[in-house]
Amino acid sequence: MATKKRATKKAPAKGTAGLPTSSAVPAGFKQLGGGYADSWNPEPGDVLCGEVTGDIRELEVKRGRKTVQTRVMEVTDEATGKRLTVWESATLAPLFDTLAGYTDGALGSRVWIQFDGLGKKKTGQNPPKLFTVAIAE
Repeated sequence: MATKKRATKKAPAKGTAGLPTSSAVPAGFKQLGGGYADSWNPEPGDVLCGEVTGDIRELEVKRGRKTVQTRVMEVTDEATGKRLTVWESATLAPLFDTLAGYTDGALGSRVWIQFDGLGKKKTGQNPPKLFTVAIAE
């Protein structure tokens, strides 16, 4: 005799009633920061030009078996107004070093970053990401 399959019920979502579905800022307001911005994941040739709107922070990131310190900063794109997080890489280190050396902080600095693509891969490593960077004077 065949048995009938039992349908499973999904549990209702908890704690979502009455909460806003997006973090959009109301009309007439300018967002100053807060929360986490999306990471900038560029394609070759993409350019990010904008103002640094978040302090340079150091985060612990797990890479393989070890934990390393890496820096991130938040940049608001002039073209779209979108806040993006830029993660430090070997070719972006001079930009982070320069901005971190400012006595009055990096906030408000204008940066221009272009992703040039991937470099030549070394044995056992990922190819380096190549960037062209500039800071407004």
